[in-house]
Amino acid sequence: MIFCGRLIIGFFITASAVLLVACSDGPVTGPLQDQRYPTTYARLSSDSLATLDSLFSHANPRICSGLNEFGFTTLVEGGSFCIQGTRSGVVEDAQIEHLIDNAKVILAQNAQFTGVREPSSLSLASWTPRHNLQEDILDIRVRFEPQVYQGLQFQFADIQLMIDSVGILSISGNHFPDIYVPNPVVLPSVAQRTLEGRVLIWYDFGGSPIEYRVSEVSFCQDTLIDGSALEPMKVILPHETERGIELRVAWRFDVGCDLFSISSWWMYVDIVTGELLFTVQLFVT
Repeated sequence: MIFCGRLIIGFFITASAVLLVACSDGPVTGPLQDQRYPTTYARLSSDSLATLDSLFSHANPRICSGLNEFGFTTLVEGGSFCIQGTRSGVVEDAQIEHLIDNAKVILAQNAQFTGVREPSSLSLASWTPRHNLQEDILDIRVRFEPQVYQGLQFQFADIQLMIDSVGILSISGNHFPDIYVPNPVVLPSVAQRTLEGRVLIWYDFGGSPIEYRVSEVSFCQDTLIDGSALEPMKVILPHETERGIELRVAWRFDVGCDLFSISSWWMYVDIVTGELLFTVQLFVT
């Protein structure tokens, strides 16, 4: 189904060694039968977006962020200058926990723009202080873990904040308030077979392309006590198309353990259509 509402994809790839190297191919199961899948958020009209942006700015005059084309919080051009002009005081160590907890509440109060329905849905991933020459903390950069919905983790989408001694200075990223999670049509074993034989290209230190062919031994699979293999992780993957942002549910395969003894690529296969949505390279050379 298509929601003519608001959604932002916060594609924050926090590890610098993560590279998107390929996109989708065609489905293997034929046309979609379930019209509820995938959940899709359409882009807003300029008038609707201007109205929402005005509401957000009025409700949050101190926050140096705006709304993207889906109507959710994002960084804006000139935001760093706004932050410099808005920042107040220094952050005391004893304040930090309270400031982060209060920021969670503010995000939930702005659910129309952030998609965060409850403060408890936000799990702190990290915070990093920024100091002046006197070693005072000017502000802290806060990152929350990606959203988890019905036990499924979102990929490459999180919320990041900048906070000073008064409160939030900027917001980037969002949660997804409406998601439909279908039952798998394509089993992991079938999805894996669709990947075998595919050729991935990576580049050595000299810049020369090297072909890697996916085979049965490419897949990194943990095993249970009885020796049976665990299924690949089932995740939610925001997928931008001409229609808007589609929330795809996918099997994530860790591939390339025979190359470097650890996972070298993530390959995402839609659990309904069987199409390869993305291939992400996890190393740089």
